[in-house]
Amino acid sequence: RSGVTVAGVGGGHKAQTTVFVRAIDKDGKNVWFDYAMGQSDQGASTGIGAVDFPKLRPLFTEATDKAVRKLMENFNSKTQKM
Repeated sequence: RSGVTVAGVGGGHKAQTTVFVRAIDKDGKNVWFDYAMGQSDQGASTGIGAVDFPKLRPLFTEATDKAVRKLMENFNSKTQKM
């Protein structure tokens, strides 16, 4: 599961994503649940009240990559303790 948000400040927009993951065992029991957020470093300049989605596409890719990297850091941290 994931979600996306467009955060606008001063006529520009940054991309922000939230990614949720869940691991279940063969019996359907939750064994791991986590989520992480990522936000693009740069923003896309847009007109007032308008969002230029083609310009935001690479920013969403960056934000999603950051969120997934954080999830993998969390997962690695958890599994190293086992």
